[in-house]
Amino acid sequence: MFSFPSVLARRWCVAFLLSFGFNVAFAEQPQLLGLNEAVRLAETQAPQLAAQQSAIRAAQAEAIRAQELPDPQLIVGIDNLPVNTADQFSLTRDSMTMRKVGFAQAFPRKEKRRLRGEHAEAVVETESARLTAQSLDVRRQTAQAWIDRYVAQRERTLIESLRPELNLQAHTIEAVFSGGGGHAADVLAAQSAQAALTRWIGAEAAARPLDEPPDFTTLSQSPAHLLDHVGHHGALLPYAAMETYAQTDIALARAEKTPDWNLEVAYAQRGPLYSNMLSVDVRIDLPLFASQRQDPGIAAKQAELEKIQAERADAERMHREDTGKTLAAWQAADKRVRRYESELLTLTDQRVQVALAAYGGGQGDIQPVLSARTAEIESRIAYVDQLRERARAWAELRFLLPEGDAP
Repeated sequence: MFSFPSVLARRWCVAFLLSFGFNVAFAEQPQLLGLNEAVRLAETQAPQLAAQQSAIRAAQAEAIRAQELPDPQLIVGIDNLPVNTADQFSLTRDSMTMRKVGFAQAFPRKEKRRLRGEHAEAVVETESARLTAQSLDVRRQTAQAWIDRYVAQRERTLIESLRPELNLQAHTIEAVFSGGGGHAADVLAAQSAQAALTRWIGAEAAARPLDEPPDFTTLSQSPAHLLDHVGHHGALLPYAAMETYAQTDIALARAEKTPDWNLEVAYAQRGPLYSNMLSVDVRIDLPLFASQRQDPGIAAKQAELEKIQAERADAERMHREDTGKTLAAWQAADKRVRRYESELLTLTDQRVQVALAAYGGGQGDIQPVLSARTAEIESRIAYVDQLRERARAWAELRFLLPEGDAP
């Protein structure tokens, strides 16, 4: 039983540790890396996303000037300059010689300028859709890299936990490892997962210990919602903007059948004995041969639109099929994981205990123990494989749709 002074001393030590030692330990404890944080870090560091954001800014800058009139043109020249006779190269002696200055301005129709603006906006929408698609892809790959590292660590921990305290059982596990190379494979898998995660979030963040994973048994969107909104999947998002772009291309090609006009104004100065001149010219395009010029262009743009529509339909079918397969894989893996947790792992553990008890009681040899322990290791490895399959399928489904597209 503690004496009163010893209790006071103990309390003083605890207070000292709390005020100094505990604070130091807390400060040195590395921050855990969760899946969601890894995804956020990858989005801020991915070079391809930065490049795509630059493409959006370029398209937005181009869209600003798309509906503007073309720049005016300055006109400077000399008309009717003599090249022979006594007035050769004189600017003042011949009555027809004029020094001219003026400007010219093209006036595309308002409808055509509007279509050019829509065309440019379609480019912005296409680049924005590609950014969303790339962002979803980066998040998916980062999540799967995090999952691979987590599962590799989980597998190694599970197998290492089987190392018993008794020397006989330890030798048994070492025999299994030596025969199958399991330990080396586990180390290699962990290193590979670490390298994949480093690619997305950098070495410093990837080296942090992992936090607990999210709930891989629940999807953020229902299976029906994922299948009904295939057209909104990240990889398919650019198609809608690409169709708009192609449609405005067709409208612009058709607009070429309607002429634009140009205005030219010039002031001409002649010699001191003659009057100065003002000239005003209007020029109008004459699309007289549409069947050889404008119509083939329209047909080409229409074919391009049909190509995009066919590619979109094919992509939607493929994504619907792939999504269905991923959903089936996730559901099947989830059922197998639950069965391992509720039945199989318990059964293999019980078999090991029975074999050990029989061997320890002198009622059997070592072979049943070896067989039971091998079966337990294989069962745990298979269990972790199902954890990995379920988690990777979950990540694939989790990042199919943008954040705002929820049921």
